Amino acid sequence: MEILVVLGVFSIMTVLIVSIFIFVLQTQRQTAARQKTLSNLRYVVETIGRQVRTSEVDYNNLYDKDGDFGIIGAEQEIYLINQDGKNVSFYLDPTTKELKMSVDGVESLLVSSADIEVTNLSFYISPATNPFTEERCNIASDCQNLSLGCTLSGKVCQGGVNNGQVCTGPADCPGGICYYDPQRGAGFCRCDINNDCRTGYCQPDEKLCLPVNQQPKVTMILGFKSKSTKIEEQKTIFLQTSFVSRVYKR
Repeated sequence: MEILVVLGVFSIMTVLIVSIFIFVLQTQRQTAARQKTLSNLRYVVETIGRQVRTSEVDYNNLYDKDGDFGIIGAEQEIYLINQDGKNVSFYLDPTTKELKMSVDGVESLLVSSADIEVTNLSFYISPATNPFTEERCNIASDCQNLSLGCTLSGKVCQGGVNNGQVCTGPADCPGGICYYDPQRGAGFCRCDINNDCRTGYCQPDEKLCLPVNQQPKVTMILGFKSKSTKIEEQKTIFLQTSFVSRVYKR
């Protein structure tokens, strides 16, 4: 009888010890998978963040990987021009689902596709139009909305007491002539709504097509999932962060 009791207690203890060992082993594997995912995520954020902060956003690219053209809402890629004048881009390969970096057309992987699956990559770029583009004009035909025209007539005085001043006719230029200067380009297009401007921004108070008074900011949303044959070891981590370009061109 005593032997049966001892064997029963021993069996229970063995089962408990094995269960604890398996639980600890699973926890260690899950922790290791999470740490690897975090490490890859941290590297990607630091790499993209450093490039955005030290580069200028390339507003002239198509931004068409999401199915539409231009910067509209969430984009699946970001295009930059770095300090060396090289074209840098980050994007998710639609076929392989790999996160890639391209420098002047030369591609490289940011994370190992064997360890990490990228579940989400989104870029929100603000403003959506280049804030450093000035829509200057000297005659109405230089503007998108011809009926509102330009703040300048495009004509200046040549010679006389009003030399170099804006004019509309000979009477404005005593001792000189009133002529059209195609190189002047010093005025701004008038507007009522954003669509009146090629820059896409109509300053609401002055009703002029002016640059957006905002430094380019990129908000990035990342989703990483560790790859494993066991579901309990697959960890998904999401991260959202923003970067502001330090390139100032005004």
